[in-house]
Amino acid sequence: MAGGMRKILIGVGAAVVVLAAATFAGAEWLRYRVEREIEATFAAFRTTVGPATYGRARFDLWTRTIRISNIALQADRKVMPPTRIGELVFAGVPLVPAERITAQRVELTRTEIDVAAAKTIRIDGLTIDDADVSRAIDWQRLRAMAEAGSGPARSVPEPKDVLPAVAEMFEGIRFGRLEMRDLGFREGARGIDIASVRIDGFADGRFAELTVRGVSSVALPDRVSLGRVALKNVDLAGLLRRSALLSAAQRPPAPEEIATLFNTLDGIEMDDVVVPDQRPGRAPGGVIRLMSLQLAWGQFVGLLPTTAHYAVKAEMPLGREDGEPFVALRDAGFTSVIAAFDIGSAWTERTRTFVLSPATFELDRLFALSLRLSIENFSPGLLVTDPAKMALAATALEVGPLELTLRDGGGLDFVVAQVARNEGISAADARAKMVDDLNRNTGLQPRQSPEFQRLVDALGRFLGGNGSTLKVNLTPKGHVNLMQTLELAKTDPIGALSRFNVEAMVGGR
Repeated sequence: MAGGMRKILIGVGAAVVVLAAATFAGAEWLRYRVEREIEATFAAFRTTVGPATYGRARFDLWTRTIRISNIALQADRKVMPPTRIGELVFAGVPLVPAERITAQRVELTRTEIDVAAAKTIRIDGLTIDDADVSRAIDWQRLRAMAEAGSGPARSVPEPKDVLPAVAEMFEGIRFGRLEMRDLGFREGARGIDIASVRIDGFADGRFAELTVRGVSSVALPDRVSLGRVALKNVDLAGLLRRSALLSAAQRPPAPEEIATLFNTLDGIEMDDVVVPDQRPGRAPGGVIRLMSLQLAWGQFVGLLPTTAHYAVKAEMPLGREDGEPFVALRDAGFTSVIAAFDIGSAWTERTRTFVLSPATFELDRLFALSLRLSIENFSPGLLVTDPAKMALAATALEVGPLELTLRDGGGLDFVVAQVARNEGISAADARAKMVDDLNRNTGLQPRQSPEFQRLVDALGRFLGGNGSTLKVNLTPKGHVNLMQTLELAKTDPIGALSRFNVEAMVGGR
């Protein structure tokens, strides 16, 4: 029994030794094969593009990781600029070739690109997660187009031929995330630094988001910086193909055709953009700060988006060149003012109803204004370049319900203080004077109406300090034509107001 067990142990031990030897031999064979494939790849590059060298290539079987160090590509500038890479890493590569080239992660470090004389690009690090590239991409065709693009004008391929080919290439590439870190663009002493560029969710020629962070200028008289800019849900392949169609037409594109390009992008966002204040008479060193910007839209019908959202918040410095009311603001201690607007709209092709909800404007710690309204019979013909068609479409517009809200954030006290100082009276007397002036001027109007009086009474209560919010609702009395009402308002504003039921309220003390 003991002898049998000993034989079994000896046999298992021998098997382990053989397996280990086979594994080692297999690993060495794979390593040798990978290294030969790398050398073959660089040899092909040298033959078709230009000189290419590398320092060392290593392959780790257990992590399926390839590392190539000190890469130098001295390609023909017609095809690509000279490039140096500190290290190129492919992690999680398959051991058996497949229809697509894949890797769990691709990393490049210390990349430098010589774009032209005294023009360079530096990328400290680049990472691609879940890289997946189709072997069907015709790189040779793209290379031929790149070479032709630098040749005589008669041999340069047309955009209608190049752009679809590039779109097809992008459709053959997928990755979960691509991120470049610490980028530097230099042209002599000038340039731009970028903290990071990131693309998320790239597949079928589309990406979910492209985000650029930490942009700042270098060696300029006035510095420019950008905290973040993001493009949302971009159909890159679709944009290239639509651009090719516009180029093939060989004529200036119509506005409606340009609008179709916006269907390949869902929106743009920006945060913390700082630019020099170059308004006339401004002192050096002043800046305008775009605190935030949001632009988003739905599909376009002609020049009209089905949905839209535009929001901007910016801070502007106050200078001695600014007139009233900014002089009074500066005297009150304001060194700058923050203005913000936020507009949302929706349009339904079936009902042809345009809804503005909301449209808000806010001026620092002073006032906030909000408007909601709807317009019936709103057609894309209002946004065409033909004046006759625009005028015809405008005549059909009808006004729907309208809601206007004015919220006092401290602006009314500021106005009262200015009146008090100018008149040499107390703040309470100044407020009473403003209400009296309103009532007196109202009484001088040649025409009166219940709707007008309700509006005046509410405004008087608001000025008198009986509430911080004035809200006015206008409801059309039947069908109210917009253009006719606007024309009437020029000569008889009270008559135009009488076409609506008016509800005016003051509250929110």
